[in-house]
Amino acid sequence: MKQEIYSKNAYHHFLLKFKLPFVSNYVQFSLQLFPTMEKAAGISNRTEDGHYVVFLDYDEIGIVEIENELTRIQNDFDLGNFYIFSLDRPDSFHAICCTKLTAKVCQEVINESGADQAFKQAPKYFHRNRWILRVGPKGQRNPPKYEKTILRACMRPESVGHLLFLKNWYNAPIPVADNNPNNEKVQLLRYETFNRVKHG
Repeated sequence: MKQEIYSKNAYHHFLLKFKLPFVSNYVQFSLQLFPTMEKAAGISNRTEDGHYVVFLDYDEIGIVEIENELTRIQNDFDLGNFYIFSLDRPDSFHAICCTKLTAKVCQEVINESGADQAFKQAPKYFHRNRWILRVGPKGQRNPPKYEKTILRACMRPESVGHLLFLKNWYNAPIPVADNNPNNEKVQLLRYETFNRVKHG
């Protein structure tokens, strides 16, 4: 009998493989155990005109390493400013770039980053065609806080709706006028997310 147990960030995967007497083939069972889910408030990275902005969720990566990576990504994909938000766990951050991208390019940017693997695959796990980042508290955890901006000039269109949301929600120094000529909206929603807080 062979038993394997491994963790993939958001869940644990148990694999049990054994051979029955008088049967030539092996029998294999697979079980995935997910942490408990909690309700949280978040925003979607999809824009009303069918584009996407870049959401990144970093765990256990220092701020200097993240800054260096974001600068590289900005240059590689011709992106504008990245806005960094700190979480109430050591070396945990969100990063948002409001340059409008197609779904394909947005996926490429996220895949090229060192963001959390479970976050990268979240649309597949939860059957959504978008990524969501938490903006409010979750259980006993505090909401994210604006940390800093990685500047880069870019002539490509940006999501004014996302820029205004970040500016007003976090009281952050986002360089955007308060008017919203196209009345762009951002989807603010309640969703279920994994509880990764360790107890005991």
